[in-house]
Amino acid sequence: MKHLCSLLILLITVQFSFAQTSTDIIVFDLVIDQNSNLQLSNELNITDRDGYDNQPCFSRDANRVYFTSFRDTLQSDIYRYDFIKNKTDQITASKASEFSPTLLKGERSFSTVRIEEDGSTQRLWEIDIRSRDAKVLMPSVKGIGYHSWINDKELALFIVGDPHSLHLAYLKKDYTKRIQENIGTAIHKVPGQNAFTFIDNSDTSNCLIKTYDIKTTNTKTECACLNDAVYFTYLKDGSILSGSGNTLYIKKPASKDWELVWTFDEDFNFYRIALSPENNKIAFVVYR
Repeated sequence: MKHLCSLLILLITVQFSFAQTSTDIIVFDLVIDQNSNLQLSNELNITDRDGYDNQPCFSRDANRVYFTSFRDTLQSDIYRYDFIKNKTDQITASKASEFSPTLLKGERSFSTVRIEEDGSTQRLWEIDIRSRDAKVLMPSVKGIGYHSWINDKELALFIVGDPHSLHLAYLKKDYTKRIQENIGTAIHKVPGQNAFTFIDNSDTSNCLIKTYDIKTTNTKTECACLNDAVYFTYLKDGSILSGSGNTLYIKKPASKDWELVWTFDEDFNFYRIALSPENNKIAFVVYR
């Protein structure tokens, strides 16, 4: 019971701290040359308001961005910004809180972490974009904080706890296998591989980015984390982007070293990065 109470307090604390943090989502057009050099242009703040806007996810054609937002309510909902129409639409309006939208089946539905109406149950749901019909995907798996699809049957999960833990989930079996504890919130599928990458915080003085191979069950170290960086993402060529504050870095596949690729103005203070599937747009979550 003591552990359960601690978990409930953590979930509620996380939910309300999200509501109080004011962030914006800023999107750039992106061009990457054959040497993985980046050029950013056409800066656009797609939220530009006081309040929490976070966890952007691009459509396949990069014409839309889905994201999490708190707007005049104590629960979060999923919104969508359309670049062609220059318009924002609300997608969910439930009594529960939805986080981390991830598109499925083209753009017919998305998976989302939902803090359900009891305020404590935190599971993975699928929501149909047109009908708004929702169904829980793994009824037995609770405490989900973040998720990343590896294929249509398996996904990596950040499970909230003390400590937080990394799990490999088997969708049809409604079952997970614990991989390790003390992980960061960023989890990403490795492009072209049946593997995923995560942040290992086991050694508080030596944060590492590691990759877990589903077939071999082997874990390998990719590189050390950047100072103060808590998120990363992959380019299509297998390069990793990471950074924080106003500096963006890249780690290319053949290297374990980070290279500085972009410096923003001093008042540009980001911590989360998201890429469109074709790497032609990039989004940053910045502190307002």
